[in-house]
This record gives sequence, C-alpha cells and structure tokens, in this order.
Amino acid sequence: MAAAIRAYLGLSQTELGRWLGVSGGLVSSLEAGHKRLGPQASDHLRLLAACLPAALPVLAYATPAPTPAPVPLPTAVAPPPPAAAPPAALRARLEAVVHAASTQRALLSRHYLRTEAAARWAAALPALTAAVPALAPAVQARATRWLAFRTAELADHAAPGAPADPVARALAGLRLALLDAEAATLRHWLGLAA
Repeated sequence: MAAAIRAYLGLSQTELGRWLGVSGGLVSSLEAGHKRLGPQASDHLRLLAACLPAALPVLAYATPAPTPAPVPLPTAVAPPPPAAAPPAALRARLEAVVHAASTQRALLSRHYLRTEAAARWAAALPALTAAVPALAPAVQARATRWLAFRTAELADHAAPGAPADPVARALAGLRLALLDAEAATLRHWLGLAA
C-alpha cells in the first residue's frame, strides 16, 4: 500500500517517511516486505490512504507517460540525400539527433508525470489538511510543516528544464517531432531500417 500511495502522489520514500515520522530507509524496507510500521506510523499511512480515491488506479503510476503525437510534416521538408555526403558524418549526425530526441522525450515525459502527480496531490490536499487536527498534538506541527513543504514544492511542479506554459510545451513537442523526422530522414539516406 505504501508504494502505491507514494507513486500516486509522486512522493519519494524520504518524503513519505517524513509524513510517517520514519526514515526513507524504513519505507524502503516496508515496501520490500522486510519491516512493518509501528502503530502511529500505520495510523498516518491509513490517514493518507483515506484521503485518496477508494481504489488507486493501478496503472496510474506504472504506465509510461504518453509520447506526444507526432506532428505531420510536409514531404517537401525531407530533401533528397546529398550527393557526396560522407556516411560517417551522416551517422554521427544521426547519433546526435537520436540522443537529442531521447533527451527531449524524457524531459516531456517527466514533466507529464510530475504534472499528473501535482494534480492528484492538489485533489488530496484538502482532505489531508482537514485530517491534521485528528492527529496527536505532538504530531500536528510536523504534519502541518510537511503539508506546507509538499504544497510549496509542487507549486512549481515542472521538472527542471521542462517548459512551464502550454505554448512552450507545444513547441517542445514540435521540437521532438522535428528531431524524429530528421532521424527518420538520416536513416533513409543511410539505408537503415527505422
């Protein structure tokens, strides 16, 4: 249950451990089935679980982020192969383009996953905030600090370097489509399978 909750809200083991009042290492051992939580930490985990949808979508955290749909490019964009292009130079360019596309795809995927986790967090936050007074007085201050920290951290939920506004995200998707189109053209020129 801890792993599902953690993944659903986009928490690290350390972050979940802060809520539970235990170390991230204990959360790791708990998830591996090697250790059990004490009564107070178990209560905090149940409280967190109670603020989430009744049935956590199993694939919400296991499914990779969708790859942006390719942007159709006119066929005139792909010029004929250069007459005397050295294959080594084309292969080097292909390697660079594939790497750049992979980096761009990973960036967009991380951004998508963090955006989804932030939305789930925003949905759970009112119930969590309302539940804090039910905690033991000694734990309330820690729980309040944890909620404030998580909320501030997710206020800027974009992955480092990820485009923040919709236009920038659309342009990043276009950049990825152009890199993929260039890679496909280079493969064609080199006679490589896609």
